[in-house]
Amino acid sequence: YLVTNSMTSIALATTFSYVFWYIYSTNVEYKYLKSSLKEYILLISHFIVFYITANLFSNYIGAIVYLIYVVVILFAFRNDLFKIVEYAKNK
Repeated sequence: YLVTNSMTSIALATTFSYVFWYIYSTNVEYKYLKSSLKEYILLISHFIVFYITANLFSNYIGAIVYLIYVVVILFAFRNDLFKIVEYAKNK
């Protein structure tokens, strides 16, 4: 915030950081973590939707649009989510 005086810049930098870290982690550091095209599309779409909702909409409308996006993503990845929950239950 001290450099840009913008909360949006901080949020976008954080989002970019987690996208970069995911790509680095799955391709360099932990090659046994195989990422799929579906996951890359998720990351790219997340960055785009976040950027649009942060910059083109008011806070309330942006939050609603982003929440709709999250619900759609949860629905699209529901099988993976169920597998994670089952794995966590069995541990």
